[in-house]
Amino acid sequence: MLKIKQSLTLIVSLLILINCSEGQAPLTDVPVTSQSPPASFEFEKILNNTEESSTLPTKADLNGDGLVDKMFWGRRNSNVPLSGVTPVNLWPEYAEVTHGSLRAIGVSYGADLGNFLIYDTNDTSVLDADAALSAKIIQHKNIGLIEEAVVSERAKGDVIVIPTEAGIDTYIFWNGLAFELYEPLDYP
Repeated sequence: MLKIKQSLTLIVSLLILINCSEGQAPLTDVPVTSQSPPASFEFEKILNNTEESSTLPTKADLNGDGLVDKMFWGRRNSNVPLSGVTPVNLWPEYAEVTHGSLRAIGVSYGADLGNFLIYDTNDTSVLDADAALSAKIIQHKNIGLIEEAVVSERAKGDVIVIPTEAGIDTYIFWNGLAFELYEPLDYP
């Protein structure tokens, strides 16, 4: 059953194939430090803000602590070390990776609980699809509107919803310990 789910996920990912630029190093090749993040972490150093990302949500309470968490969307700059940020790859690796997703989401918790960079090591990623530019936030108080019980049961705060061209939403949320990804294995 697990192999069927993985195969279906791979098929859906391949359906949203996008143009990726060549020559970027995989995110996993970028050095990471385990230092505590500075209070005013500047995601602009590792994420190049683009005009297309200006319409995406920038504030949410992702961890459910009642404080505003900042979100940064953009194309990652693979030449900058990830000092003071925790990389979070939520997607399983499907094939040989050459450069990974171009887009990423930076999250800075309001209570200085850490800075996170959500990315995908796969070259074909839902984050890079045009539909991802329509991402939205569902507030925790409205979590019952999400049809996926797994998400509404496990999310401790607001939920990032990333649509796909296939019409199947991808959910990213904080489960109390870590970010979690839920991609329904469904057909539109």
